[in-house]
Amino acid sequence: MKNRQELIDFFTPFDLPVFNVTAPCEVANFLPHAKAAGVPSFAAMLHCLGRASLEVEPFRYRLANGTAQPIGETIGLSYTIVDANENLNFCNVDYDADIGVFTEAYIAARTRGQAATSMLLEAEESRDYLYVTCLPWFAFTSIQHPIGRIDDSSIPSIAVGKYAPDDDRLSFPLAVQVHHGLMDGLHIHRYFEAVAAAVDALIAELKS
Repeated sequence: MKNRQELIDFFTPFDLPVFNVTAPCEVANFLPHAKAAGVPSFAAMLHCLGRASLEVEPFRYRLANGTAQPIGETIGLSYTIVDANENLNFCNVDYDADIGVFTEAYIAARTRGQAATSMLLEAEESRDYLYVTCLPWFAFTSIQHPIGRIDDSSIPSIAVGKYAPDDDRLSFPLAVQVHHGLMDGLHIHRYFEAVAAAVDALIAELKS
């Protein structure tokens, strides 16, 4: 990643050093392919979001001691779920390029989360995470994620809204919240493109 230290130093002292872009994301309609392969639709989406985050370079960096540090070769996906009390809860699954392996891990985490009656807060031993939430009930036009007072806000937060299939295409709201010291609107644009490319690659894998 090109040197962004000046931008990191500039934005980090802000009360809110993040910015959030919400826009329609249009991709190939992967839903019938995922269904035929027994892959839950959100597992397929989560897989694509994880793959895209590894392919757009600034998404592979987090802040540590005021500087940009690269994450490892893969990434964990921390996503929200509705638990047994119909409350928000959290699940973690490691990204795996193999959709079969990833789906198996996703279903295990989802099953545990749906049965939970208290918050599942696993210790995050690294910053190699992507935070993802899904609001499948409506096509939102904006969202604001909670930000911890002691958090440096350098872990990207992603939100996905209601799917709108149209023959071989699919659109949905996609919100991306990132630290402005690490990236700009151009990089979010590239992330949207990477998500679409990841969907294409997933469909090809599911059809093979």
